[in-house]
Amino acid sequence: MLEELLPDIFRITIPLPGHPLRTVNSYIITSKERNLIVDTGWNRFDCAEILLDGLAELGINLSRTDVFLTHIHADHAGLIDLFAKHHAKIFCGQADIEYIDHFINTSADKNWPTLRSLAASHGFSPEEMSAGIEAHSGNRYNPSHTSNLFPIKDQDKIIIGNHTFSCIATPGHTLGHTCLYDPARKILFPGDHLLGQLSPTLSQWSLDGKCLAHYLTSLETLADYTVDLVLPGHWEEFLHFRVRLKETLAFHHERNAEILELLSDGKARNAYQLSAALSWNQKHGEWIFFPITRKWSAVADTIAHLCYLRDQNLVTMKPNQQEVTWGLASS
Repeated sequence: MLEELLPDIFRITIPLPGHPLRTVNSYIITSKERNLIVDTGWNRFDCAEILLDGLAELGINLSRTDVFLTHIHADHAGLIDLFAKHHAKIFCGQADIEYIDHFINTSADKNWPTLRSLAASHGFSPEEMSAGIEAHSGNRYNPSHTSNLFPIKDQDKIIIGNHTFSCIATPGHTLGHTCLYDPARKILFPGDHLLGQLSPTLSQWSLDGKCLAHYLTSLETLADYTVDLVLPGHWEEFLHFRVRLKETLAFHHERNAEILELLSDGKARNAYQLSAALSWNQKHGEWIFFPITRKWSAVADTIAHLCYLRDQNLVTMKPNQQEVTWGLASS
């Protein structure tokens, strides 16, 4: 569905069949010289058809259209091949470009066997590991190539018509996640960094990652900006920017407290077991009813919180050859 949000800003809502997020937003910023598309949707025919139909309705010339990726997840970057073949510049955070092999050529990608091993140590059964990797959108709907990728960094500028956009590095959801900001109109395109309804999951499987620490710092960085309109990667636009910042920060502090409360009984648990006991915004609240894709993201998010709490000396990590368990740090 194509919507006009402002005279030169449009939104195409692209469905994500079977995904709990349901849809992803692709924004089009138009000008007489060049156009800019912010995020694209999955690499599958029905997503491409809706995106291309919307661009055709706008009369967009793909040969003078570039793409800005807030991050490299498949629901935001899957269709970049459509534009790369027209020699578009594909702007993306440097750290995500370096990690893009995780989503390209996955049949030969060494990251998937590594991820399988990590998932096992965090409590997944062999059956759920296989199902999780098979259903992973980064495995099924990733872009096919990585040509024309242009790395961007914090405070880089992108000029579209009369507007100069600023890039804001916001690592957390991914290490290269970047927001796009229009200082003249005070409009923020936050991708998945800030959403109107939920806090985005933090996909961390390694034990040396610092996704939550990065994410909290990035939220504080955004607080320095004046924002009147937020155009997020999923769901509707919203105006209450500072309220959502505070709510999102509060959610992560509450999640940390919930984990500490669970571990206060002195029983060590792996990330899967902890995730099963945590509260989630899920239609069917029982863990047993979670689809495998939801369990996959939930455990990765829990690992991000556990590593953060470990680095704060509040929990201890107990690895062995079979699994990694966690307990409350002794006072």
